[in-house]
Amino acid sequence: MRRRRALIGLLSLLLVLSGCWDMRELEEANYVIALGVDKGKKERLSVTFVLAGPHQVAASSEEGETKGGNRITVEAPTIAGANAYLNTVVPRPTSLAQTKLIMISEELVRSEGMVILDESSRSRNLRRSTMIVVTKQPVSKILDSLPPGPEGLNDFAFLQTSAEARRSGFLPVRTSLNDFLIRASTAYQEPVAYYAALVEPKPKEESGKPEEGAGKQAGGSAKQEGGSAKPESQRRLVPGISRRKGGPAVDFFGAAAFRQTKMVGALDAQDTRA
Repeated sequence: MRRRRALIGLLSLLLVLSGCWDMRELEEANYVIALGVDKGKKERLSVTFVLAGPHQVAASSEEGETKGGNRITVEAPTIAGANAYLNTVVPRPTSLAQTKLIMISEELVRSEGMVILDESSRSRNLRRSTMIVVTKQPVSKILDSLPPGPEGLNDFAFLQTSAEARRSGFLPVRTSLNDFLIRASTAYQEPVAYYAALVEPKPKEESGKPEEGAGKQAGGSAKQEGGSAKPESQRRLVPGISRRKGGPAVDFFGAAAFRQTKMVGALDAQDTRA
C-alpha cells in the first residue's frame, strides 16, 4: 500500500513539473551577441550593445544614427546599470544569454582592470565561454571598422578564433571568461586575452646611410640592398602594423597580458607563439 501511494505521489509530481513554465519566445527578446566597454565621457563606462534580435532597434547617438539599427551605446556607472537603462529604451527586454564576444578598450583595462568580472559573478545569463578581446583603440572605432550588422561581427570573430588561426600560434589558445577567472584567482599563472587593433599605415623605412659600424654582422647578412639594417619594428608582426592589402581594417592576433585583473602589456605574434 505504501509503495502504491509513493508511486501515485511521484506520478502527480511529474504532472506538476512538466511544461515550459519559463519559456520565452524568440520574438519577445533582443539578444546581445557582443558587448563593448569603453571609458565614458559623462559616466564611468560607455557600454555598446550589438543586438541580434529579430527586430531592428532604432538607435541614435551624438555622432548620428547607428549602423543598421543593431547597435546602441549607453553610458552608466556599471554594465548592469547600462543594461537596465537599455530596457527602458528598446521595446523588448535584452538578454545576455547569447553573448559570444566581450570587447574592452585597452585604456580601461589598464586603468581600472577587467570591469566585466564583477558583472559576470552576479549574472547567471552571461556565459563563462564568452570570448574576451582587448582593443588598442576604443571599441566604438573597432566596431565602426568591421562589416556592418551582427553577421559581419560574428564571421570576423569566429574566423579569427578558429582552430586554424590558433594553430599558427598567433592567438592564445584559451581566453574565455572562465579561463580569465581561473587564471586571475591563482598564484602561479596570469590571465591573457585576445588583442585587436586598427590597421595603421605601414611605417616608412628609414632613409639615409646607417651609422658607421651599425648593422654589421658576419658576412654582412643583416644589410639590405640599400645598405641599412631593417628596423626592429618591421621585423616583428605587430597588431595594427599591416603587411597586407585589403581585408578587414582590424588586426586580430597577439595577446593582452595581465597581472591579476589589470593589463600590463601587449604581446605581438612572435611573443604569443613563444
